[in-house]
Amino acid sequence: MGMELNEKVLANRIKLQKEKPFFAYLILNLKIQEMKEEMEKMLRALNMPTSAGVDAKGNLYYCKEWFNKLDDEQMKGVLCHEVLHVALQHCLLRSSGKRHYRDVYNWAIDLAVNNILVNDGMSLPKEGLVPYNNKYEFKDEKGKIIKGVNGKQIIIDNIDKKNSEQIYDELKRKLPKKYRKNMRGFDGHILVVVDEGNGNKNGKGKDNKPKKSKPSEKDMKTDKNLD
Repeated sequence: MGMELNEKVLANRIKLQKEKPFFAYLILNLKIQEMKEEMEKMLRALNMPTSAGVDAKGNLYYCKEWFNKLDDEQMKGVLCHEVLHVALQHCLLRSSGKRHYRDVYNWAIDLAVNNILVNDGMSLPKEGLVPYNNKYEFKDEKGKIIKGVNGKQIIIDNIDKKNSEQIYDELKRKLPKKYRKNMRGFDGHILVVVDEGNGNKNGKGKDNKPKKSKPSEKDMKTDKNLD
């Protein structure tokens, strides 16, 4: 009789304590749970992957059918991938009054996180945006190169020397408009816009108190959130 999925997740989390103790410590704070039908419908409505998802509060939602298909190495890679998004606060968009392409941002943070994991010797699902030698070459599903606004193939290199915001800015410059939407990895990131105030760098309102924010469908649905 095969191991139940929950037991498999727990077993791989325990293996990480010996193999990757730093990631394992972070993962202890993840709230790992099977994706319910309501969550799956919401992600599908937002044109986001339904394989797995993570939010700023450390809730990791996974599709049971998809998670069951992962081997142990891929599952450990996914757990580390999701917890890095939380640890690096990738699910928080800080408002600065500029336009933000949500899907381009999602691609940028995946490249940043996956490059860290690959360089650490970890495996990831084939659906992911997985760099090689700190470089990612963009191709479509048929393997045809994707050309940028200058007519040349879109290549993001030296990823190990760039943060997610730098990768995002580079992608936004190079990607033709038709590729700025509907770009996917293997997981979804439920983004929250943090209102830092109208040009106020300390993020406080008129009463000098931090402004509160919470996730809303509008935050997650728009393709042009605040930058």
